[in-house]
Amino acid sequence: MSEGGGNLQCPDCELPLAPSQNFCPNCGASLASTLERAPSPSVSDGGPESWDWVATMDENFARPRAQARTRLGLLLMIFAFGLLWIPLVSDLGELLALIGIVFLWLGRHAYGNDHRRNVILGSACVALGFLIAVLVGIWLVDSLLTSVAPGQSASSFDSVFQSDLGVVFVVGFLTSALTALAYVVLPWALADRTSRVLLLVAGALTVVISAVTASILLPQVSSVVAQATSGSTIDSGPIVALQNESSLLMTAQLLPDALFVWSYYRTRQQRFFEQPNPHRPLNPGGTSGGPP
Repeated sequence: MSEGGGNLQCPDCELPLAPSQNFCPNCGASLASTLERAPSPSVSDGGPESWDWVATMDENFARPRAQARTRLGLLLMIFAFGLLWIPLVSDLGELLALIGIVFLWLGRHAYGNDHRRNVILGSACVALGFLIAVLVGIWLVDSLLTSVAPGQSASSFDSVFQSDLGVVFVVGFLTSALTALAYVVLPWALADRTSRVLLLVAGALTVVISAVTASILLPQVSSVVAQATSGSTIDSGPIVALQNESSLLMTAQLLPDALFVWSYYRTRQQRFFEQPNPHRPLNPGGTSGGPP
């Protein structure tokens, strides 16, 4: 271990270390046999180097926690993709995915600037999609309540309901595209070339499936609305049947979700056994931003 300016460094990765450490927290090198003891810097001395040493030690302790959170976040995402395509438990999958993204956010500082930026972008896409869905839901409820107000004719409700369902399909496609983009970019900086290809294919398939589902179901809206409003009261049966058909079509999401599982698993297994130097941003490709 080298000593420079009163600061100890690991001989392998040059990470600044405390004099009492026997193992490097960055690369795991044993330091017991090469450790050159030096007086510990004292914060009370007031020198700038002592404060730098305190900041470095704080970073060294925080980094393993951030790495563990990232690993847990990826694991939760893997389980989420295994459930998202199943209609009856897709809500549980969405909850696991949300929790996984929260852990990825908490560990975003562990693996360099590229990874931090991608986690922020992916989280923003998920938040934007959720906000759009909530706002459209509120708008839909208000629109339907207005259309069934006293004095409104059945034909007026039919027209409003049909238009509103069309908007819901369009918004559903938009939120699906935003979510697919988030799932692609969240692990992108940590993934190898093969995993990145899997991510791109899975994201593209998700968008295609959403578009095909909307193109199949949207033309049926007119007849469904006509059947639901043909009597003196609204019949929910045709609407429920349309929802069931939508759930059946969305089981095709099994293929892209399986690809997401594979890519996230590869990323977690291959990249997270490495302990990058906290003073060098992780560059998976060895070049400026390219894949490995």
